[in-house]
Amino acid sequence: MAGKTSSAMGQCNPPQAIKIMEAELFRGKDLQQAFELVIKKKAFDGSKACITFIREEAMKDRESAPLIFKKLWLE
Repeated sequence: MAGKTSSAMGQCNPPQAIKIMEAELFRGKDLQQAFELVIKKKAFDGSKACITFIREEAMKDRESAPLIFKKLWLE
C-alpha cells in the first residue's frame, strides 16, 4: 500500500493519522497535541515522506476531515 512504511517509531499510516488528528482537533486540542497522539498511537514512522503522505491524505479527505485539512493546508 502506498504511503505505508514501518520503523521502530511506528508505521506510517496516513488514514489512521488523519482520523486521530481530526478527532483531537474536534475535541479542542491543538495541532501539536493531535500529532503527539498520532506518534503515541504509532501511526507515524518519523520520516519526511510520511508527513507528505499525511498531508496528501488530508487533501483527499478534506470534506470528511475539514479541521485537519485546514490546519495542514490553509494555515
